[in-house]
Amino acid sequence: MLQNSYRYYSRFERLTKPKLRYIVLPIVVLAIFIIFANFGEDKEDTISTTGKQVASAYNNISPSAEEIVTNIGNKAMELQRTFTNIAKEQDSIVLSAEEVSLPVISISKPSKKPFVEIEEAQIITSLGDNATRKNLRVSKGDTLSKLLERGGVKATQAYNITVALQQLYNPKDMQIGQELSIITEKGTFKRLEIQKDLLHKIILNVMDDGRYGVVEREAPTKTVSFVKRGVIKSSLYKEALNQKMPNSLIVDMIRIYSWAVDFQRDIKSGDEFEIMYNMTLTEDNKVVSSASEITYVSLDLKNSEKITLYRYKDTQNDVGYYEETGRSVRKALMKTPINGARLSSGFGMRKHPVLGYSKMHKGIDFAASRGTPIYAAGDGRISYIGNKGGYGKYIRIHHHSGLATAYAHMSRFKKGLRKGSRVQQGKIIGYVGTTGRSTGPHLHYEILSNGRQINPRKLKIQKGKKLAGKELDIFKGVVEQTKYQFTELLEESIGNSQHAGLF
Repeated sequence: MLQNSYRYYSRFERLTKPKLRYIVLPIVVLAIFIIFANFGEDKEDTISTTGKQVASAYNNISPSAEEIVTNIGNKAMELQRTFTNIAKEQDSIVLSAEEVSLPVISISKPSKKPFVEIEEAQIITSLGDNATRKNLRVSKGDTLSKLLERGGVKATQAYNITVALQQLYNPKDMQIGQELSIITEKGTFKRLEIQKDLLHKIILNVMDDGRYGVVEREAPTKTVSFVKRGVIKSSLYKEALNQKMPNSLIVDMIRIYSWAVDFQRDIKSGDEFEIMYNMTLTEDNKVVSSASEITYVSLDLKNSEKITLYRYKDTQNDVGYYEETGRSVRKALMKTPINGARLSSGFGMRKHPVLGYSKMHKGIDFAASRGTPIYAAGDGRISYIGNKGGYGKYIRIHHHSGLATAYAHMSRFKKGLRKGSRVQQGKIIGYVGTTGRSTGPHLHYEILSNGRQINPRKLKIQKGKKLAGKELDIFKGVVEQTKYQFTELLEESIGNSQHAGLF
C-alpha cells in the first residue's frame, strides 16, 4: 500500500508545474494523511482505486492555475465523501433481537464537587475500630500538601482535600507549631483533623461515595470567676504576676487604666489593687485568652485617689469600663500609649544623649524592650507614616479639636497601616525600636496642638462619656450585682490554689 501511494505521489509531482507545487502538494499530502488515519491495511484496494482517480484527474490539468485548484478541491471533497461512506458501512453494528430486548441502564453523572455538607454526628462516628492516627506539627516552609504527603496521602488526593477544606478553612492560614492529625484505616486515608485554635477544630472525613465531608467542631468550655488582691512593691505588672494572674489579663488591666493613670508617676510602692475576672477554660483546663474578661478592677493610689471600674455592655453592644457614677474611663487620649515601659526622659530642656549639647525635648520617652507594642493614644487618622530623619520610623495621628500624637524610633509598623488609615484608641500601631537618632530601644511620644508640641502632663484631656437615663439605671444594677459576686468570691477564698496547673 505504501509503495502504491508513493507511486501516485511521484506521478502528481511530475504532472504538476513547479509554480503550482506549493498549492497541489499540501492537498495531496492531506488526502494521504486522511487515508492512513481512518483506514487499515484492509482498505488498500479501495484507496488504490480512489488514488488512481485522483491522479487521473491531474492528467487533464489545464495551464490555468484557477482550474487546477478548483479540480483538486473537488476531487479532495469527493475523496472525503467516499471514505466517510465506507466508514459508516463498516463500523455500523447490528444488534440481535436478544440484545435489543435487554434493559437500558441509566448511569448518573458524578458530582464535580469534591466535598459534601453533612451533620457533625455522621463525620464523628464514621471511623472503624482499626483507625491509626498520625500527629504532625507545622514547621517553617510547610504547606498542607507537604504535610499530607508526609502522612502518606497521595498527591492527587491531597489536592482534592485542599479544595474541600476551603469551604471552611484556608490552608494558607496555617501557623508554625499548629497541630494536625491524619487518620488511616489499613493504610487508606480516612480523616484529617486540623486544630484551628484552642476552641475550634476542622474535621475532614472521606465519605462512602469518595467525596469529603467537612465540619468545624467547637470544643466544650466552662467559665470560672476569680478574685485577686495585691500590694504593689515595684510595679503593677510584677505584683499581678506574683498573684498568678494570666499574662493576657494583666495586659488588659494595664490597658484599661492607661486612660487614667500615668504608670511611671502615679504608681507608688504600697498602692493596692483588687480585681475580679472570668476565665474560659477547655475541658483539660487550658485558658482561652480571647474569651476571658475583667468584670471589676480597683486601683487604690495612696497619694492620689481610688479608681474603681466596672465592665458594662451598653444597649448598642459597646463594651466599656465605667466609674460607679456612670462616667467612662475612656478619654480623648490615653496617658500612656505603651505597656510595661519606664519613663526615661520628660518634656523640656535636656542634654541630648547623641548630639551632646542642651536641646529642647519636645516629647516624653518611654524605655522598653525592642518589639514592645505601641498603641494609638486616641481615635484618628494617620497623617504621616514612614522614615522621618532623626525620628526614624515615625507615625503621626490626627485627632479631633486640632490635636495630634506622634510616635518615633519604631522598629516596624503594624501591617496594613498607611497614610490615611483610620485607627482606634488602644489598638496597636507599631513596635518599639531604636531607629533614627537613638541610643537604645524606646518610644518617643509627642502630643501636638495645632501643629505645636506641648507638654502631655499639662494637657487637659476631655473626659469620657456619661451614662444617663435608662442606660444609667441598668448600669447601677450591674454594679450592685458585681459587688455582691466579688464579696462572695472573696469570702470563699478562691485564689491562688485554683490557678495551680493552669499556666
